[in-house]
Amino acid sequence: MRPSDELFSPETIDEQIAYLASQPNPRWKAVADEGDVQDDLNVRLMHELHHLEQEDARKLVQTRARLAAAYEARSMTTQKRQGNDVSEQETMKTVAQPARRQKADRSGRKRLVRTVSLLVAIMIIGSMVAIFAWNNGHIKNSSSARPTATPAVVKKATPPGAYTILNDRTIIHIDPRQKNPVWFYDMPASESNSPMIAIDGDTVYATHEEIVYAFDATTGRTRWAQFMPDTLTGGPLVANGSVYAITTRGSLYELQPENGHILHTYTLPFTSQFSTYHDQNILYISAKAELAAIDLSNGRLQWKRQLSTNPDAAISNIQVSHGIMLLDLTTSQVPLLESMKAFDVKTGNVLWTLPAGTRVYYIAHLQNDVVYYSASDTSVLHAYNVRQQREIWQQNLTASVFEMSIVNANTLLLKLGDYVLQSDNTQVQQIKGLVTLDLQHGTIKGQYPDSQQQGDSMIGLMIWSVIIQPDGTFVYMNLSGDGAKGTLTYNFTAFSSTCKPIWRVSFQH
Repeated sequence: MRPSDELFSPETIDEQIAYLASQPNPRWKAVADEGDVQDDLNVRLMHELHHLEQEDARKLVQTRARLAAAYEARSMTTQKRQGNDVSEQETMKTVAQPARRQKADRSGRKRLVRTVSLLVAIMIIGSMVAIFAWNNGHIKNSSSARPTATPAVVKKATPPGAYTILNDRTIIHIDPRQKNPVWFYDMPASESNSPMIAIDGDTVYATHEEIVYAFDATTGRTRWAQFMPDTLTGGPLVANGSVYAITTRGSLYELQPENGHILHTYTLPFTSQFSTYHDQNILYISAKAELAAIDLSNGRLQWKRQLSTNPDAAISNIQVSHGIMLLDLTTSQVPLLESMKAFDVKTGNVLWTLPAGTRVYYIAHLQNDVVYYSASDTSVLHAYNVRQQREIWQQNLTASVFEMSIVNANTLLLKLGDYVLQSDNTQVQQIKGLVTLDLQHGTIKGQYPDSQQQGDSMIGLMIWSVIIQPDGTFVYMNLSGDGAKGTLTYNFTAFSSTCKPIWRVSFQH
């Protein structure tokens, strides 16, 4: 049908015929041949309407036939399954009302969905009640634990032996069960930066130049190496479930320990070389005579203080224990040590000050509320309680104190020796022995060498720092042989808290 024919709607066929028939001169008429229609608008209208009537009748007959066939097939299927005789009349009534059947089906499905949903909700609520009851009983029957911000991560134990750095570039693992080193890693040579390490579980973290490394503590395999935007200062710090590194431009980077990815970057209040110390998730950092406390959980500055107006003064040897900080204020002028101070980290109140004498060095260590210290021009060790403002004990030693370390909760380790004047008017350290003391009373627990160990002593070249082990033992390294002839030997000796040798490993490298 042409577009103009759409004006003649089949719904108004009776009205259109009546209208045309009432015209005085109808412009339609039949012609001699059947089916031949004059090309007149009215004649075409009648022809098209007649055609539509026939087409609608044909479609109605086909629809009724299909419906009858479908109803007959449905009736036969129902009779086979259920054995019921469903009459054609009942079937026709059911088919004649499809909308009602569909509505009933939809209503049934809705009721089924609501029922299933209600059952699922009841099961979920019951499970939650059961879990709550189990947790409540479990908490009541278990010992109380301190709440933590994050779940504790189970770490693998550190392999036995010692980890240290040789020749300012080689990281090495010594195992007492083997004669040779288990593994070693040579860092690139550097004139201004030597590597520093930190051991956490089965991982050895190291910093060198602009790179933070992570090594497998058992095999020495490199797990990852993260290049940083600037040169690093100080060693890696493992705390709060992360690894931290500081750059010389004053940025603190928090790294993910599994892969070294940078998690956060914090801006520090200083931009120079740093002296740092970590205690109770707080990083204490200093540059020259300024000191600041940084919360490692969010990188925020807790406080910042200026400890000296002397432009040549610099803070060093920071130690923190039980809310007390001990540090040295050194200067390039005489006296070399301006003062040694202990103060409350929260209030900033100075608890104790030890003025320094001319060209006198102090060796000190802080444990709880007590400062253990000794001057280089004496052989006396002092124990002073800074909160009670009183001296606890003194101990007269056989030589000056060169090094002081805490081995365990009740043992203080001292390396003793004398300063020997050389021909060029310089002084060098001559190591004489090791001594361990009881922290509470100052009594000597052990010494090395004793009368029986004198011939076996290797103390003369123990100029390297002590390695404190997690099990309360400690390890010293010394050298023997002739380096010029290529016969230089590294000797590692482990001692108990009473200075008794436990094992020794010697090798050439």
